[in-house]
Amino acid sequence: MDDINTKDRRSDLRYSTESSLICRLFPSDNNHNAKAFDHSNTGISFKSNHEFKSGTVVYIRRESCPPKCPAGEACKICRPITIATIKWCELVENACTSSYLAGAKYLGVYGMGF
Repeated sequence: MDDINTKDRRSDLRYSTESSLICRLFPSDNNHNAKAFDHSNTGISFKSNHEFKSGTVVYIRRESCPPKCPAGEACKICRPITIATIKWCELVENACTSSYLAGAKYLGVYGMGF
């Protein structure tokens, strides 16, 4: 994944990941492809070509586990499907492309079927 400098905005342990995601504004049928950057027990950060506004509620579906998924704590907190609130979204530009890096906080209690 690209070398992205972000401010640490989580109080719990984060796990790096590079899994493919489908994100959509909730409720909506417009899917946006994204790539997970890291996740924790309370949220996820991801990279997308779509700008997500702070405060927006999104549906996030992980397409599959990353190929090098470490068994253990990281897998226990991985959410294959969830609903979250966008907390921040920043434009990331480099010489070839522009994209957005977003952070989202999970809604609801883990294990509720989201």
